[in-house]
Amino acid sequence: MALGNHEFDYGVGNLLRLVRMAEFPVLAANVTGLREVKPYVVLAPPRVPCRIALIGLVTPETPHITAPGATRGVRFSDPAAATRALMKEVVADLYIVVSHIGREDDLKLAADVPGIALICGGHSHTPVVERVGETLVLQTHARGLSIARGDLVLERDGWKVKESSGRLLPVDPRSAPADPAVTAVIEKHGKDLDARLKEVVGELGGPARREDSTAGNWMTDVIRRVGKADIAFMNRGGIRCDLEKGKVTRADCYRLMPFENDVVSMELTGAEIRELLDRHFRASESPYRLDWSGLVVDVEGASGAYAVLAVEAAGKPLDPARTYRVATNSFLAAGGDGFEAFRRGRNVERSGALIRDALAQDLEENSPVTPPPEPRVRVSAAK
Repeated sequence: MALGNHEFDYGVGNLLRLVRMAEFPVLAANVTGLREVKPYVVLAPPRVPCRIALIGLVTPETPHITAPGATRGVRFSDPAAATRALMKEVVADLYIVVSHIGREDDLKLAADVPGIALICGGHSHTPVVERVGETLVLQTHARGLSIARGDLVLERDGWKVKESSGRLLPVDPRSAPADPAVTAVIEKHGKDLDARLKEVVGELGGPARREDSTAGNWMTDVIRRVGKADIAFMNRGGIRCDLEKGKVTRADCYRLMPFENDVVSMELTGAEIRELLDRHFRASESPYRLDWSGLVVDVEGASGAYAVLAVEAAGKPLDPARTYRVATNSFLAAGGDGFEAFRRGRNVERSGALIRDALAQDLEENSPVTPPPEPRVRVSAAK
């Protein structure tokens, strides 16, 4: 199995505990500092017809997309460089990469490193059956919705790949009888939870969507109220679904915000807030973006090349020297997604309120809730 970024969610100690429990090797060639994680394994005859090297890779973005400190002592390197080095070092007839770096990086790896027969990928949750040169690239859907099958036809003399093909097989739980032991566990623990998740907590008077920031506007407004702050921020990568107008269940709140993040408030200067915004606009073509409440930002330019012209807080220009009360989630408060300015916050207070519970409470008390549709970024064309 390839090591993934979420294996670090609860820190290196917990990751190593899970690796020791696993009955299979956990692979990552582009990390150092984890002795229990192997860079590769080689399958050899008679188990298989030829020597097959399985090389693992994890996204080098892991330190930026997990809570700061969760990867302490672990170093990440370029996947292509690590793969290229191992293919020179490890003698095998066939090289297969099991990766957790995402579709775009899988395709780039296939283009940059010749000689890989197959890449079995993950991370971006993108269904993929593609070929780059002689390399077949496969990735399944998320949540076990499909299984990828790759077929390689080899020459007996030298084991060169003559042809290869791949397909995604849908997983249908109805196609096989239920396992009685698993069913018993689900029935024992699932009934109360199922009833709880089906509870309607309120109603949305309009859609809450990620791309048009209506979800982020609503969430940051709630975070700002809970944190009793002037300004609030939410990382868009932590908003995990869209919700449409209508009734909202507790399960919908979990889908929108599945992480155990609570509301954290702190003091930051206007200059530090501007630093956060500059980071946001530098990363406007990446997952590392923010939504906010209490600010209106004027920018000029085109996508990926914005320049901040002015920032208003409560209708007045953001004062670089003034101290503002800022609320956010515990992931960002720890410097997550590379927003290091949060780590310099002063007079930090944790509310203990999970964000999804705060959203549910807002719906319970104020329904119908209409997520604010107004843009909090005003864009003008570059002069």
